[in-house]
Amino acid sequence: MKMRPCSAYPFTYRTKSDENGLVTPRAAVICVLVCACGRIGFDNKAGDSASCLVPTDCQSGNCTDGLCATPWWRSSWQYRRRITLDNSASPEVLTDFPLLLSFATSELDYSKTMDRGEDIRFVDADGTSELAHEIQRWVETGTSIVWVEVPQIDASSTTDYIWMYYGNPMALDGQQPAEVWSNAYAGVWHLGEDPAATAPQIVDSTANANQGTSNGTMTSADQVVGVINGCLEFDGENDFISIAHDVSLDVTAATTISAWVRSDTTSTNEDFMAKTDFDVMRMILRERGVNNLKVVYTIGGNEIVTLSDDNILEVGVWLHLTYRYDGSETQVFVDGQPSGPPVAASGSLEITGNDLRIGYWGSGTDQRYFRGRVDEVRISNEARSDHWIAAQHKSMRLGFATLGAEQTP
Repeated sequence: MKMRPCSAYPFTYRTKSDENGLVTPRAAVICVLVCACGRIGFDNKAGDSASCLVPTDCQSGNCTDGLCATPWWRSSWQYRRRITLDNSASPEVLTDFPLLLSFATSELDYSKTMDRGEDIRFVDADGTSELAHEIQRWVETGTSIVWVEVPQIDASSTTDYIWMYYGNPMALDGQQPAEVWSNAYAGVWHLGEDPAATAPQIVDSTANANQGTSNGTMTSADQVVGVINGCLEFDGENDFISIAHDVSLDVTAATTISAWVRSDTTSTNEDFMAKTDFDVMRMILRERGVNNLKVVYTIGGNEIVTLSDDNILEVGVWLHLTYRYDGSETQVFVDGQPSGPPVAASGSLEITGNDLRIGYWGSGTDQRYFRGRVDEVRISNEARSDHWIAAQHKSMRLGFATLGAEQTP
């Protein structure tokens, strides 16, 4: 979404006869302006069509509803809310950005929406472009969780926005999860499913459909409260999720891998994610250093070890852990910020036909099971920037979006 001051857009001119059928002198032309604020019209009192006056709020791009409101998207929807985005911390334009939104009962009147949120729609600031969304959770008596892909959020902006529409009892479900996660994602697992349901229980939200299956003695009780919604709890004995190998997981040139992790033990050598029987790709807690993360990845035929800072781990505390390889170096991030030194590396990431496993790694007699909780696992075949990683962390902590007041046509 691109937002510019109204003054950056051309004027169009028409006489009042165009508005009400009355022929009037040129001095009574109306200046009509279409911009990020919407469409407005106002008299040119001076009679000079080359110098139409622009309301101050529209000049700055900070519109007030009613002065220059965006036209209503579709008449079948009775309500809308403006969602303002805060990218003030980032000097980078964010494109095709998955945005997390949360709606508590104190923020949204669920009597005006359909029972499962089928009628909610998201529209860009232009007032016409519908945005892809995925409902991760819809709870009319609690808090609902929705992901929306925003095409563009301007660098350092605090005024970019999108619209949420609702209140159409005849609407069909408009979700498009694969479109939300179409920006170089090889797999996205929210881990909010019941591990005791019919296999494969764990859903990949991307179009790749890399579904996961629970292993060990996982029960419905292992679906517990996470950072974003539900997550999975692993017992450290035999619980894990296996995701069958697929060519979509063969990332080679660059990658970003992330997960929310909560360790519930001080034990060393805990692998919470791996795709190998050896050291092709492993993410390990407390194996080298003190209370830290170690990532082992074979790159260019060499085993590359990347470490976070020491003392990042506390028992029972959630951390957002991210690993990135950009073709020239690797780096670990903790809660959206770099942690530990970058490590020089070059060449292709090693690929393997092994299953991707969450909560377990094993080779021969060395069997390692993770004890704790894991939420929101993602693998990308692109190296995300520092600012993107920080912005995603901010979004998942619900610090990126502000819900405006309800409007009616």
